[in-house]
Amino acid sequence: DELARHNWSTFQLAVEQVSECMESGVFKKDDPMETSIMLWAEAHGLITLFKMHRFGPDAELFKIIYRRSIERLFNGLKP
Repeated sequence: DELARHNWSTFQLAVEQVSECMESGVFKKDDPMETSIMLWAEAHGLITLFKMHRFGPDAELFKIIYRRSIERLFNGLKP
């Protein structure tokens, strides 16, 4: 309902992509909306923490942490 009310077409595209990953076997089958929210929250949370300087000023170190965190998240979605 929230997506329809605010016309979050970009997020809907993410949900569709996650759903396709589940159907093709890239991700284990689960709820595509909830999985998309989890992915969004992880990425958004890390970036917000970086912008709040919770990782210190080293952007290169943050990139490493970000990539590793997202990789762990994707690995957890594998069938």
